[in-house]
Amino acid sequence: NPSEGERFNEKRNKKGIKRQMFKALLSETLTMTKDWAVRNSDAHVHWPKLFYNYCKGCGRSISRKEMEELHSSMQYAVNTFKKKDLVELCSKILEYAESHFIDGGNTLVGLQPNESFFSQYYGKKSSGLYQILTPASATDVGRGRAETKIIRSSKRKAEKTKLFAAGDLAIYFQHGAMTPSNGIFVRVLDAVEEDQKIARIYPAPMEIVDKGIRTEHLLVLHPDIVDEINEGPTKKLIQDPIEAWEKNISHTILAKTMDFLSCQGILREDLQYVEALAMAPSLGMNQIITMPLCQKAIDIFTQLMGNDSTNTLSQEIQYLGGKELETFISNEELIAKAFQPTRKTQIEEISNFDFTSVVQTGLEKYCTSCKHVLYLLEKEKQKLLDGSCKQELSDWWLEKIADEFADYVTSHGVDLKAINSNYIDEEPEDIEVIHANLMAIEKIFADFHGITADTELSKWIRQLMSSIYKRVDSFRSIAL
Repeated sequence: NPSEGERFNEKRNKKGIKRQMFKALLSETLTMTKDWAVRNSDAHVHWPKLFYNYCKGCGRSISRKEMEELHSSMQYAVNTFKKKDLVELCSKILEYAESHFIDGGNTLVGLQPNESFFSQYYGKKSSGLYQILTPASATDVGRGRAETKIIRSSKRKAEKTKLFAAGDLAIYFQHGAMTPSNGIFVRVLDAVEEDQKIARIYPAPMEIVDKGIRTEHLLVLHPDIVDEINEGPTKKLIQDPIEAWEKNISHTILAKTMDFLSCQGILREDLQYVEALAMAPSLGMNQIITMPLCQKAIDIFTQLMGNDSTNTLSQEIQYLGGKELETFISNEELIAKAFQPTRKTQIEEISNFDFTSVVQTGLEKYCTSCKHVLYLLEKEKQKLLDGSCKQELSDWWLEKIADEFADYVTSHGVDLKAINSNYIDEEPEDIEVIHANLMAIEKIFADFHGITADTELSKWIRQLMSSIYKRVDSFRSIAL
């Protein structure tokens, strides 16, 4: 075992290593901050524009974690730097980072919130796990601010009684109704007291022109709730018109494809039925009649999925997609609502999109289902040809007759356990029970006056025959 002195030296060495690592980290942070400050040496730079253009250039938004790291770095720099202009610069950056923890590049500002995000946000509100900052209750506002886990400066901690704090990201409902289609993301300009009715906001990412609105039309967003709902890219928080157009054009193309297939004798209902069969745990003989349909569909799909791009469907789809794309891209007002960092890339992608690939994907899906069903039905057909199905049918009706007969006579007082299976070698235990069985059976048969008679036994026989012949007739229609 190590001595007390060795343990002391070990602890001292560990502390020394930690101090060295901490100094190295501080040195690296200091160097990075200085380099960044030199590249952006103007303390009067318009920070929203700088961060927004940064996001446009790198094709993504700035995460909350990155803004918190920037905040910590600038706080350290302000307390460490000696040069006045450098301290002033870092103070400006610190002030911006402090008020822009969510969406540091303002990439959401001016855009419409996504319906899924909006509904989830209200779900969190309704659950009572979080207090949402709204003008409805000043006490809730204070409690809500106390609950948030985001790093706050002393200045923002002092604003617990504010309805809104300067720099808050919020949703502005332009015409009163609190629906996602009626809202846009905005940045709050100044703190709003609980008794104020008007808030000033920036409706555009550059934060140049502000606008006064009524506070009841504003919903501020909690960073913790936003992070919990959306762990992916910030882009997922908006209603992206480019993604919406891609979904719409895919639906339009598939509808056009279905119309084409209908003219070839393959209906949408047929394909839906085949898909249902493909997902069934097992198939029976009754579905064998579907085989010609599956084979016909496979032949048509194979032809359309071939390399011949000159077929009628491909030409129609390519023309349709081109016209829809031209109309969409020319709508500048709609395009402006797309996510700015990825807007250019998205437009390039849809401009070079092969619309026939939507058809290929849809046809491949249906073709796979048809082939699977055809494979299963071939197995059923083989059972029909080698006599297996006939044997299964005869075994079934013999078992059914035995079970139905046992139920019928038991319900009329016959004890089927009265006689042992080896009754020739072992005499029955209770001869009285056997005598009672005989009397009950004689009574049952005394009621029989032909299959067409209007008696209980005759009706039971007719019902049993009907259920058996229904399946036999089905087998005959398939076999013949």
